Amino acid sequence: MGKKVFFAAFLLLGFFAPQAWAYDFTDTASSGQTLQYTILADSTSVSVAKHGTMTGDLVIPSTVTNDGTTYTVTTIKANGFGMCFGLTSVSIPNSVTTIGGAAFHSCIGLTSITIPDSVTTIGDNAFMLCTGLLSVTIGNSVGSIGTAAFSSCDGLTTVTLPGSVTYIGAGAFYCRSLDTITVLGQTPPTAHAAAFGAPTARLPIRPVWQKASAR
Repeated sequence: MGKKVFFAAFLLLGFFAPQAWAYDFTDTASSGQTLQYTILADSTSVSVAKHGTMTGDLVIPSTVTNDGTTYTVTTIKANGFGMCFGLTSVSIPNSVTTIGGAAFHSCIGLTSITIPDSVTTIGDNAFMLCTGLLSVTIGNSVGSIGTAAFSSCDGLTTVTLPGSVTYIGAGAFYCRSLDTITVLGQTPPTAHAAAFGAPTARLPIRPVWQKASAR
């Protein structure tokens, strides 16, 4: 058992450690930070990630132009802004559809996050260990919330999930202080048995399903 635990910890450390990726170009955001971009397969959109140290208030643009071509920012890269301890806020544009795995993990300076209506997928560990996070607004198009997406965000006390959510992964809201989860929608989403699990000191939370009005 000890070997298995050690191996799992080693894998997590490797995934979360600062990484250098291949990218196509860099550009300076309106908020002053330099970001790096990777052109995606459709050749019209890009993923975005940090380029060097990230501090202060970050505004991610919806489009970026390089060599005369304008690209739409649709993806926040996996681990793209992980361990940016000095980030105090992040503005995610309405062009983004995917927040990659561990995209903002351990960004302890973030106190609130708004996920726009354009986002459909929140990846595994996306905001894990954002211990300063006090509020989260989840947009009305999010369908999938990955494993441990908000795990250990121990400042969160309440969360409201929109009716668009159809799947919630294991430990997605495994947060020490979280005591109220409201789930909107016509039918409850499919949730892993431990999706709302709390630390072993107390029983898992039972989310409240609030049926939305049919339209």
